[in-house]
Amino acid sequence: MAGPLDTALAELGLRRRVVATVPTLAAMLMMVRDSDAVGMAPERIAAPMIRGLGLRALPVPLDLPPMPMAMAWRPRQEADPGHRWLRAVVRGTVAATVA
Repeated sequence: MAGPLDTALAELGLRRRVVATVPTLAAMLMMVRDSDAVGMAPERIAAPMIRGLGLRALPVPLDLPPMPMAMAWRPRQEADPGHRWLRAVVRGTVAATVA
């Protein structure tokens, strides 16, 4: 699966070798901690986990577009008051974290 990182590397005549795909940020950080692999993570969100695991964050030396964030839910939950409230809380929390 190619993305913005692959495009930026290709422009420099480089490519990456993907050795694993993991479902969560925490899983990626654990894998990086226990191997010689590297991973990418939004520093503001991952910084506490990076420090806690004894890892080091480095800036990506490439011009990359902003990473989009989205939520998904089943259509039947669209009008559910509790679900709407939870989505608003998540949206506000994420917006405050990445602002």
